[in-house]
Amino acid sequence: MADTEKHNNEQELQRWARIADCRRHTTIPDVDAEWERFRDKHIDTDKGQRVRIMHLWLSALAGAAAMLVGVILTTFIHKMPADGDDIASDLFVMHHSEGPQLVTLSTGTQIVDVSSRDSLDYQRKSSGAKDISHKTYETQSLTTPRGMDFKLTLQDGTEVWLNAESTIDFPASFVSSNVRQVSLRGEAYFKVAHNESKPFIVHIGDKEVKVLGTAFNVRYYSSVPSLVALVEGSIELSGQGESQMLKPGQGAIWNEDGQLDVKDIDIYAVTQWVDGLFYFDEQPLSDVLIEVARWYNVGIRFANRQHAKCKVHFSASRTDSLQQLLTDLQMVCGFKISLEDNNIVVY
Repeated sequence: MADTEKHNNEQELQRWARIADCRRHTTIPDVDAEWERFRDKHIDTDKGQRVRIMHLWLSALAGAAAMLVGVILTTFIHKMPADGDDIASDLFVMHHSEGPQLVTLSTGTQIVDVSSRDSLDYQRKSSGAKDISHKTYETQSLTTPRGMDFKLTLQDGTEVWLNAESTIDFPASFVSSNVRQVSLRGEAYFKVAHNESKPFIVHIGDKEVKVLGTAFNVRYYSSVPSLVALVEGSIELSGQGESQMLKPGQGAIWNEDGQLDVKDIDIYAVTQWVDGLFYFDEQPLSDVLIEVARWYNVGIRFANRQHAKCKVHFSASRTDSLQQLLTDLQMVCGFKISLEDNNIVVY
C-alpha cells in the first residue's frame, strides 16, 4: 500500500516537471509587434475600410445604448403605479359605525326600539305593548345593527334569522294575498313554511327567490359577492331575464354585473352564523374581517395591502371577545393584526 502511494507521488512530480519545462521553452509573443502587423495589413492600407470599421463600431455602440435605454424605461414603466393606485396609502375596507346600535321595527310612521328582545313572533294572538308588531300595517321593516342578530317568525310560520346589519321588509299578515313576499338587504336564513297555494318570494335587489317550502340562506351585502345557498328543498332564482333552479348543496353567486354562477358549495360554512359561529374555509382575509367587523362594529385598515388577499381557514365563536378573536387570527395568519382606535389594523 505504501509502495503504491509512493509511486503515485513520483508520477505527479514528473507531470509537473514536464509542464514547467514546456513553459520555459514556449516563446512569449510580442503583443505590440503583432498589433502593428495587423494594422498595416488590414487598416492602414485601406482608409475607406478603416472608416467602414469605425462606422460598424459606432452603429453597434448606438444599438447597445438604445437597448439599454429601452430596458430601463420598460422596467420603470412596469414599476409605476396605475392611475389612482396609491401604493403608499393604507387600504380602508370598512369604517366604524358611530351612534347607538339598535334593533328597530318600522311600522308605518312609527319606529320602535326592540333591542331588549331577541325575537318577534307574528303568529302569537295576544295583545298589548309587547305585541306592537301584530298591528296590521301594509309593510313593516325590521332592521338589525352591527353586532346583533334577530329571529323573526312571520304570520305563516316561516322562520327568519336576520344577521347583523340587515333589513327585511314584510307584511304583518299574508291572509289577503295569494303570494307571500318579503324583501331583504343584508343576510338572512329562511326556513319557509310549506304552502302550495301561496309561493314564498324573497326579493333581493333585481332578483327574486321563489319557493314553496324549504330552507336556504341569502346574503345580499354591498361589500361582498351576493349568494343564495340552498340547504333543503328547491328554489328558483330569477332576474335580468334568466332563471336557475337550485338543488340542495348548491349556491348561486353573482357580482355587480348580475350574472349567476351556480355551483356546489360548502353549506356548513355558509350557515354557521345561525349557530353563533364564524367559519371561513380558504377565504380572503378581507372577506373574513368584513364579517368580523360587521359583528363587532369596528373598521378595517390594511397597512399592508398584500395581506388582504391572503386565504384563511378560521373559526371562532361570535361570543368571544374581539381581542381574543384577533389573537387567534394572528396566530393563523402569521403577521401582526391589532385593534387600534376602533379599527382592526393588519400589518
